[in-house]
Amino acid sequence: MLVVDDDPHLLTIAEELLAREDGFEVETAENALDACRTIREGTVDCVVSDYRMPAIDGMDLLETIRETEAVPFVMFTNKGSPELEARVKAVGDAVYLCKGLGLERYEMLAETVRDIVGTGDRKVA
Repeated sequence: MLVVDDDPHLLTIAEELLAREDGFEVETAENALDACRTIREGTVDCVVSDYRMPAIDGMDLLETIRETEAVPFVMFTNKGSPELEARVKAVGDAVYLCKGLGLERYEMLAETVRDIVGTGDRKVA
């Protein structure tokens, strides 16, 4: 799983909780450019991205990824709206989740990733 967020603190929380609690292999990127590089360099089974990031936002990242990859995508953001949710869902193979407050949102994120990636022998990187 690749988690993309410009907030290093939230990246650390996501990485620790998802790796420790759910056994996911988690890579992180602090911006969309680094995320695209990571996707090009290896196999990523799922991308989880914040929406509001400097230079390239999460929606632009999703659209860029869709030009060459069909990897499942989760927009995981505090700065959402019904319009953004509709745009994300319209792209296909993409899920929209609000971060909200508390760690239970990361539990919901892990459950969502398990649902869209599957729990078989696939490696979530």
